[in-house]
Amino acid sequence: MHALERIVASADLTRGRAVIVNAVDEAAVDFWRHCGFIPSPANRFQLLRSVQDVRAPLAASEG
Repeated sequence: MHALERIVASADLTRGRAVIVNAVDEAAVDFWRHCGFIPSPANRFQLLRSVQDVRAPLAASEG
């Protein structure tokens, strides 16, 4: 199972609302931004996206 699928499934159980990732370098920041994540105002290496936004493309790829 894809890591983001696990996060979405966990959020369903815990009522989580956001996914936060910590980029290890500039290339990772670029990758996550390409995936629709936005940098935190406090730390550009910490990026955020709503669970709802993460769920949509995962659901579309299922069927």
